[in-house]
Amino acid sequence: FNVPVDPVALNIPTYLDVIKNPMDLGTVLSKLENGFYERKEQWVADVKLVWENAMVFNPPGNDVHECARHMASYF
Repeated sequence: FNVPVDPVALNIPTYLDVIKNPMDLGTVLSKLENGFYERKEQWVADVKLVWENAMVFNPPGNDVHECARHMASYF
């Protein structure tokens, strides 16, 4: 969740067809540190997008899906 998904390295060529707005926590942190977010709602939306993307691309029962679901429940 900390780095952008690399569809080539991970051999998931359909990732960018399915996930139209990729997001990861490293990008969220960079945007936060660089003053990109004007409102907390923008930050919250990006963090939620990390979890949503993981759950959309990975089916229920998959470790990534389940980890994202777990993290989303705390956020």
